[in-house]
Amino acid sequence: MRIEKATIENLNVICSWFKTEAEVKLWGGPSLTFPLELEKVKKTIEWYDSNSYSFFNEKNFLIGFAQVFDKFGCKHLSRIVLTPALRGKKISHELLKLLIDSTKNGQSCYSLFVYEQNISALKLYKRLGFSRHKYPNEIENKEGCIFMVRRTTC
Repeated sequence: MRIEKATIENLNVICSWFKTEAEVKLWGGPSLTFPLELEKVKKTIEWYDSNSYSFFNEKNFLIGFAQVFDKFGCKHLSRIVLTPALRGKKISHELLKLLIDSTKNGQSCYSLFVYEQNISALKLYKRLGFSRHKYPNEIENKEGCIFMVRRTTC
């Protein structure tokens, strides 16, 4: 698996992975609406203010996407998604390890938000060392959404 900066073309493919409003909300939060429209998605996910990454398998197929922001005193991971065909196959663990290793730059703190109902993601994040944490002061607590932090040594 390899990681590289995401392109608009990658984002367009990723938008096609979501078939329902519920899938969109679980991935992108309450501000994204279904059906996804590329220009609205770019604005809503802060495309130009983030570091957006695409993940490719050994056959050069796009298999995942994630964003990284400098927020809350951490590298904040956001909008992590794996192609539907590969979900449940333990690839997300490898994808997140690659993302963290690729964006480390001396950073020892990573954060993310996850919905409580996203049980598989919660289990994955816990296995990777993330734990539930108090919401950042500047963010309103969203019901059903958990803030998680992982602190590591450089």
